[in-house]
Amino acid sequence: MFTTKLVRIGLFALALGFVGAPALSHAGTSLSHGDVSFLKKASQGGIYEVQVGTYAGKNGGCYGVRSLGRMMAKDHAALNAKVGAWAQSQGVNLSTDPSLVTEAKIKMATQSTGKEFDRSALPTIIKAHQDDIAAFEKEAADTKNLELKSLVNDALLTLRHHLMMAQEVKAKMDSK
Repeated sequence: MFTTKLVRIGLFALALGFVGAPALSHAGTSLSHGDVSFLKKASQGGIYEVQVGTYAGKNGGCYGVRSLGRMMAKDHAALNAKVGAWAQSQGVNLSTDPSLVTEAKIKMATQSTGKEFDRSALPTIIKAHQDDIAAFEKEAADTKNLELKSLVNDALLTLRHHLMMAQEVKAKMDSK
């Protein structure tokens, strides 16, 4: 019990960001500091979505959660590759590995299986996509880089679709 409590405290500290994210290089880029910061956060969010989506695709209790998980993993992997390649072309090297904070969030999200996982994961997936949509909309409004704005707007279509699907799966689950 004491060990479990220490692990939880450690994970909580990581989730609050007391441990830094992986290195990010952006020397020689024409992007603003805000754009680079956004790309860094979006990259880590995408890594989280791929890993949790893959887990959901295998360990979800109902078909809807498993299907949603597989879709999220596939779509976010494609977005990560597209954004990563574009960022690289702009002189920004995004890590493809999860930060310690992202690893802690993944670990917390993947501790259960079956219906227990479904009950805990769906609200988290919905909230994460709502938060992501808000951040992506803000970046689309704030960035001066037209290529980044286009990438962000394309990603918003995917994020909104995932949110809609997650809400539908949750509504079906809640009605049973």
